Amino acid sequence: MTRDKNKTGGKKKAGPVTAAEAIAQLAQDPEFQRAEAERDAQLQARVRKWRRTEEPIVEDLHRVGVDVETAWDLVRTSEPYPAALPILMHHLELGGYPDRVLEGMARALAVSPAHVYWERLRDLYLRAEGRDEEEGLAAALTASAGSEHLDELLALLRDDSRGDSRIHLLEAVLRVGGKRGREVVESLRSDPLLGREASALTRRSTAQGAAAPAGGVAG
Repeated sequence: MTRDKNKTGGKKKAGPVTAAEAIAQLAQDPEFQRAEAERDAQLQARVRKWRRTEEPIVEDLHRVGVDVETAWDLVRTSEPYPAALPILMHHLELGGYPDRVLEGMARALAVSPAHVYWERLRDLYLRAEGRDEEEGLAAALTASAGSEHLDELLALLRDDSRGDSRIHLLEAVLRVGGKRGREVVESLRSDPLLGREASALTRRSTAQGAAAPAGGVAG
């Protein structure tokens, strides 16, 4: 008589490997560990290089009482830093820094008080060569735009040379553009590049409008 292997301790069919099991396996793989160590070492080397090249920026920030180790520290703080803005703008226009450093300065300028530099940020955006710098400048333009910049924002949206970094600008168009801005964003919902974000922003704006309390207080 044949025995039922499932009842007598025969090997069970292996199931799919869980994420925890896969991680445990990789932790025992010397080749994977060597590759990870090499990647970490390369990243640390890049970070050290960025910090060295950023020293003139950090020194200028220290002189005006802004105590940071990198411009990225400003991106991560909720405290205002008005004294830092002209220094960041100066070094951005000076250029010559690694792409990641340029991005950090640009993202630190993604605050509403930087609206006084909006045209200068736009000019830098139009000639940005690095992907990170371009993304950072698009974020800065978005955060610092006012209603007076709507026509220029729309011109930037039409500039195909700026690629998908223009996705950031949709938020500014919707925020400062009133009815016209909303119509523009809605019209881009089928755009192959901008459509997904345009649709998401339109839905969010509609939901917020529906949730807003009616004006007026009964007396």
